[in-house]
Amino acid sequence: MKKTANRPVLRALAKQKTLRRKAAAWRRRALRGLAGTLLAAGFFGFASDAHAQTGQTAMNPAGGVVNRAVGAFSNLNQYGPGYLYYGINAADRGLGYNGSYMTLGGFIPYAEDDMGGFWSADLRGHLSVHGGFFSNVGLVRKQMLGGTLLGVGVYWDYDGDLNQYPTGGALGTSQFGQFGHVYQQVGVSGEWLTDWGNLRSNGYMPVGTTAYTVGVPGSQFAQNYIMCATGLDAALGGADLEVGAYIPALSQWAGMISVGGYALGNANNEWQAGSSLGQPIVPWFGGVYTRIDMTFLENWDFSLQYNNDSYFDSTGFARLTYRMGGSRRRSVPDQLEQPMMRNEHMVRAHQTPVVALNSNNSNQPWNVIHVDNTAALGGNGTAEAPFTTLAQADAAAVNAWDIVYVNVGDSNARIANAYGGTFSFNADNQYLIGSSGAVVLDTPNCGLFPLYATSTLTPVLSNPGGVSIATAGFGGATIAHLAIQGSGTGLLATGNLNSLPTAAFPHQRPTRVVDTVILGDGTAAAQRGVVINGASGNIDFTDVAIGKTTAGGLAVYNSDASVDYQGLIANDVRTNGGVPSTLVDLYNNTGGTINLAMGGTANGAIQPNAISDYGGQGIVIEGNAAGTAINLDNVSLTNSVNTGILLKNDNATTLISSDAGTGIVKGTAGAAIGIDGGSPIFDYFGTINNAPTTGSGYLLQVFNTTGVGGDPATQTGRISVDGPGSNTLVDSGDGIYISNVDQTIVNVSGAVLSSTGPQALLIDGSQGASQFNFSEFSVLGGTANGILLTDLSGASTTFTDLNMNIPGAGATGFAASNAGTVTVLNASTLATASTTDPAIFIYEDATSPGTTTLNLNFTSVTSANAGVVAPDTAISLTEAGASGAINITSAFTAGAAPGTAANVTNASGATVSVNGAQISP
Repeated sequence: MKKTANRPVLRALAKQKTLRRKAAAWRRRALRGLAGTLLAAGFFGFASDAHAQTGQTAMNPAGGVVNRAVGAFSNLNQYGPGYLYYGINAADRGLGYNGSYMTLGGFIPYAEDDMGGFWSADLRGHLSVHGGFFSNVGLVRKQMLGGTLLGVGVYWDYDGDLNQYPTGGALGTSQFGQFGHVYQQVGVSGEWLTDWGNLRSNGYMPVGTTAYTVGVPGSQFAQNYIMCATGLDAALGGADLEVGAYIPALSQWAGMISVGGYALGNANNEWQAGSSLGQPIVPWFGGVYTRIDMTFLENWDFSLQYNNDSYFDSTGFARLTYRMGGSRRRSVPDQLEQPMMRNEHMVRAHQTPVVALNSNNSNQPWNVIHVDNTAALGGNGTAEAPFTTLAQADAAAVNAWDIVYVNVGDSNARIANAYGGTFSFNADNQYLIGSSGAVVLDTPNCGLFPLYATSTLTPVLSNPGGVSIATAGFGGATIAHLAIQGSGTGLLATGNLNSLPTAAFPHQRPTRVVDTVILGDGTAAAQRGVVINGASGNIDFTDVAIGKTTAGGLAVYNSDASVDYQGLIANDVRTNGGVPSTLVDLYNNTGGTINLAMGGTANGAIQPNAISDYGGQGIVIEGNAAGTAINLDNVSLTNSVNTGILLKNDNATTLISSDAGTGIVKGTAGAAIGIDGGSPIFDYFGTINNAPTTGSGYLLQVFNTTGVGGDPATQTGRISVDGPGSNTLVDSGDGIYISNVDQTIVNVSGAVLSSTGPQALLIDGSQGASQFNFSEFSVLGGTANGILLTDLSGASTTFTDLNMNIPGAGATGFAASNAGTVTVLNASTLATASTTDPAIFIYEDATSPGTTTLNLNFTSVTSANAGVVAPDTAISLTEAGASGAINITSAFTAGAAPGTAANVTNASGATVSVNGAQISP
């Protein structure tokens, strides 16, 4: 064999001889065209056998299939140049296709025109490793021009390789399958072939339907599905251009290196919605490639091509072709019988659509029902054709795990456009979600999948005089990213709030309310926020706000449900139409745990964690059974019209803290904290500033309670009011009043009572083993008595670090009658300004005589009363049954002079000592 590179002198003569030889052979080969056509028709059966040999591996199948082809067609070579060829195109990822394929082709001459042009049929059939058939049928004209060859071809390409995108049985792909389609295109090819190299260009024009999509960019919805991946399958049109040059070092194999570029896209189809609205589904992009072509022996051609672009990244193929009668690449005239170099496989842009499945629902697809009040009427609830009303969506959402997705539409524009009526859940574990926030869904194929917000505005629901959302006895509901305004009741929760356990979801799931605002409309109409009535199970609120209501903010009635509320519960008579209403109302509950605004505000939350009321009726806790746990935090109650916190006939365990709130600020009549009846366990930790400007008002009132137990840590009937430091419970009203309690423990710490009522502290009528404990306790007021303890037979009262300074001209300091056991400890002091009333007065009640056991230890007792006439002395002990001792460890002053026995009236069995010396009796 001669090397092409060493023939410069003989080249022209050889070309002329070759042309004469080929012209004569052309006519003979045209007669064999019919036979070639029949052979090509037999390709289909042969290709099926070959496919069975290639398997699914990209680069492996060439040897066996090629050997079969050689064996089948080698005998044709003896009859001269052949027109059939068999090839293997081995690829993992080619340019816009996947996998290898094999080819049976024919370049069949059939005519020569008067201008010296040679016409041929270029027929190629292909079978991919995925079983897909595709073909190229072309009409080619080639003509010699001054020692070069010019070729032009027109092609019709059919591509049925639609199953080349394996899903591998992946979850979430069965709904749309591989999403492959049949495409067709017209191609135009041109080439100029010379002794030094080649110049080629091809154009590709898909025709008919050239693209299919599922979903749109920027949206996770398609039909009623949630899409983990949007579906796209498109035939790409475009063009390529390459220049190739023979490589001298590879002239023995006619080695040629080609470099080129291509531009591809699908601009005939545009996105009709989503973030890419109006843009081509596949914008134009460019790429580059390089290819090396060589001819081995007489019949074997080899090509290796590498492509790179921004869309497909790196792709390529290796092709081995056996040509009957020898290769057609060794000289320019020989290439009259060479098929044109072009993309045999149509270039496709493809993404298999993946549907999000529900791990908790037997891996069924999440079903989303869409609502948009600005959509066209007659929609079917899909993303493309939403319902226009919540009622339509409610009627369609009949299965567990259904999601009703509420688009904002124009509901946020004005209240008249809000979504009306009542939405009632129809099955367990359903969702009602607004479009303004994200919800994370559990999927087996896409992990924890965030269903992101599609609008910055929140959909608004409104049902004046009625209920906007009702759980209707179904549990496991999720309510998220909504605003409810001006409804008779924003949310009504009833029945079992947990979903029932199933085989697919064995754990009970609570009802959840997330990122939702429930507001009144600022009028005096009856409007409630959340009502939980006759419920069981669990309901959790996260980043929720309730406000401007006139008939109650949050109420839990007749339930044993557990409630966990994180967010804001607020009301203000200045913005809610001037109607004072109960902020939190908890009554007749038989169990469960109610946690409201506990702890700090969560990171990323919009709503502060707080309970705030201005001018309303505060917090009412009534008739709850023992075993009910109530915990409220971050409380701010300002100028409640009645009692700030009221417990009525209640037996629950209640813990309330002001924490980050302002506590109780009371400039109105009524108690800051009032407890009436029941056997409660109640603990308030926070600040109180009780300063009523009109009427009477107590810092603390406790009436008619009973207790059972005896262990202070576990006894029912236990009440504790504690400030976060000294002087944090401040009163300038009527102080503290405790009356008619039985076996009840009352603890108060950190109080300063500058009371303007008759007594700063009054405890009376309590029986049984009640305990009253006051620490860090300052009494700075009381017009009749600073402290008055009366009719407390069997009770005990203990003061630790008591500071009394009573300014009233007619006020006794420390007074007691039939008071049980009374103890004063630590650094306690007592001073009174009255010149006529005792500083300490233990007196006999003629209507209810009794006994008082004293253990009063004061650092100092100072009285402005210098009298020595009984009973109006500085210390007056007239209760005959009184016993015990009064110990003054530092100074006893009466009328600005050291007190003596003359300043003590003692008709009891108690002793009085000063600095360790007994002065009475």
